[in-house]
Amino acid sequence: MAAKQNTPTLVRGVLQKLKVRIGQSGNLNMEEAYGSNSISYTLRDYNASSATFQMVGTHGKYVPIVAIREGFNLYASIGYTNMGKKKKSAVSSVSFQVFDMERLLFRAEWTEEPKDDMPHPQPHWHFHPYSQSGMKEEEQPKKFEETLQGSFLNTLDTDAKSEKIDIADMHLAMDYNIASAPYEKSWDETRVQEWAFKTIDTLFEELDFVIRKGHKA
Repeated sequence: MAAKQNTPTLVRGVLQKLKVRIGQSGNLNMEEAYGSNSISYTLRDYNASSATFQMVGTHGKYVPIVAIREGFNLYASIGYTNMGKKKKSAVSSVSFQVFDMERLLFRAEWTEEPKDDMPHPQPHWHFHPYSQSGMKEEEQPKKFEETLQGSFLNTLDTDAKSEKIDIADMHLAMDYNIASAPYEKSWDETRVQEWAFKTIDTLFEELDFVIRKGHKA
């Protein structure tokens, strides 16, 4: 199943890249969804057995996932926003979210942000804390005081005690130059595609590495 010819070059390129990396092509496609001022393209596997397979991604939202390796799944989405008076469509977001068989592990994302008021570096990684020890999210220590010895706990005020440690709130820049000067050149569709291709390669190379090392998902 091939992407439509009027599908953006970036979307068609990412789809083809994923087909090669996943190792199957016949049933993979990018599904279109239209908003009032936007279009999103989401990777789907149209095999009957997996067409409705979903897991909880970011913000508690169920997202469609595709099996990519033994024990690993991927949600991939590209967003476009209609810009200007002529409503020209421009890429505005890319998200790759990697899951095991139970939970979201990490994600790589890029979002178009205002140059003068960018809340965090683009693109970036998110790592979800419960993946570090293999525990599920609800089993993780939630409060700061749970990570401290009692003798030290008594020296903290109430506000400090109630703080949470959550690395999922961190946006970790993929490159120092990006973090320090994120808009030294514009993020046009060509640059976004170069980043997306390199990120896909990295994801699959690392997953293959941990599988070879005997990872048990």
